[in-house]
Amino acid sequence: MRYPRFRRLLAGRMAGMTAENGLLYSLLIALVERTNSSFNAVLLIIAYSVPAVVFGPFAGALSDRWPKRTTLVTTNLVRAGLCAALALTRPGVLGIYLVIALLSFVGQFNSPAEAAALPAVVTEEEYGAAHSLFELAQVMGQVVGMALIAPIILKPFGAEPVYVLAAIGFVYAGYMQARIPRLDKAARLRPHQPLRGFLDTYRTGWDTIRADRTSFFVVLDFVLVTTLLKLVVVLMPHYVYRVLHLDPTATVYIAAPAAVGGVLGLLIAPWLGALFSHHRVVTGGFWLYAVVVWLLGLEVSVATFVSQQIHLNIAGLAEKLGISSLVVSVMMLAVPLGLAFSLVGVGTRAALSSRTPEERQAAVFGTQSAAAELFSLLPLLIGGAIADIASPRYVLLAFASVALLAELWTRFRYRPRQLQPARQPA
Repeated sequence: MRYPRFRRLLAGRMAGMTAENGLLYSLLIALVERTNSSFNAVLLIIAYSVPAVVFGPFAGALSDRWPKRTTLVTTNLVRAGLCAALALTRPGVLGIYLVIALLSFVGQFNSPAEAAALPAVVTEEEYGAAHSLFELAQVMGQVVGMALIAPIILKPFGAEPVYVLAAIGFVYAGYMQARIPRLDKAARLRPHQPLRGFLDTYRTGWDTIRADRTSFFVVLDFVLVTTLLKLVVVLMPHYVYRVLHLDPTATVYIAAPAAVGGVLGLLIAPWLGALFSHHRVVTGGFWLYAVVVWLLGLEVSVATFVSQQIHLNIAGLAEKLGISSLVVSVMMLAVPLGLAFSLVGVGTRAALSSRTPEERQAAVFGTQSAAAELFSLLPLLIGGAIADIASPRYVLLAFASVALLAELWTRFRYRPRQLQPARQPA
C-alpha cells in the first residue's frame, strides 16, 4: 500500500499482535514450570478469553466514541507497562492471571480502535486490500510471537527477556500509531453506534450466519480449529515433557516447524481461495488440522508407519540432528498443523466477507470471534483437567475425534434458518 498512514497503522498492529502472542505463550510456559499442571495453563487461557466475551461489546462501543489515536497510543503504553511490571516483579500464579486478564481487557479497547481507524487511512477503493493485510498482520503476529520469538528465547534465556521484548513491541506499536496524522478528524465522520445497538449486533450476526449454510460451516470450522489450537497450545509443554521426553521449554521443536507451515499457508491461502473458493479452503483446513492433531495423539504409531511404509529414514535424520526419531516425526506433523491454521484463519475472513452483506459484516465478524472464545472455554477446562491425570496425547486424540465427528454430524443435521431483518440502532 502506498499510504504512509496505513503503513504506520499496519506496523503498529503487527508489532502489537507479535508482542501479545509472545507474552501469552511465555506466561503459559512460566505457569507450567511453576505448577506442573495443565489445568493451571487452561485457567490462563480462560483468564485471557473471558474479558473478550464479557467486556468486548461495551469496550468496542466506548472506543468508537473516544479519539482513535489517543486510544491506540494509550492502550499500547498500558500494555507495555504491564509487561514491564512482569519483568520487574516476577509475580506469583495469581499475579500472572491478573496481568493476563488486564492485558486482555485493555486489548478490547485497542482492537476496535484499529478497525475504526482503517477507513480513515485508505481510500474506499483500497479498503478491501487494506483489510486483508490487516488480517494477515494478525495471523503473522500469532505465528511470529507464539511460534518463533517466544520458543526460541525461552529455553536459553528464560521468560524475562520475552517480557522486555513484548514491552518494546507495544511501545513501538504506540509510537507508530502516534505518528498517524489527521486520524481522529477522519474517524469523527463516522456515526457513533449506540450501546444498545452495538449489543444487538450479536443477534444480527448470529441470524446472518445461521441463514446461510456455507457461512455457518465456515464459522463452525473456525470455532473448532480455534478450540483445538488453544488445546494444543495449552498441552504443548506437557506433551514435550511427557511424550517427547524433553524440557518443557523445548516447544521450539513443534513451534518452529508450525511457524514454517503457517507462513506457507499465508502465502498460498489467497491462491487456493481463488482456485477452489474460500469456504472449501476453510473446510479442507479444518480437516487437515483435526487429522494432524489426531495423529499427534498416535505419535509412536506415526513414527513407525513413516519409517516402515513410506521408507523415510527418520532414524538417520534424527541421528544427524541429535534428537530422537519421535521428535522428528512430530516436527514433520507440525508443518501441516501450522499450514492448516493459516488456511482456516485467512479463508474464514475472505469467505465471510464475500458472502455477507456489507451492512452486516461487522456483526458477523464480531459474532464469529465471540463464538470462538466462548465455545472453547468448556473443552479447555475438561481437556486441562484430564491432561493432569492422563497422557496429553490421549486428550489430543479424543478431542480431535470429537471435533471431526461433530463437524460430520452437523453437516447432516443442520438446516438454515430464515434471515431476520436487522434491528436498527435507536
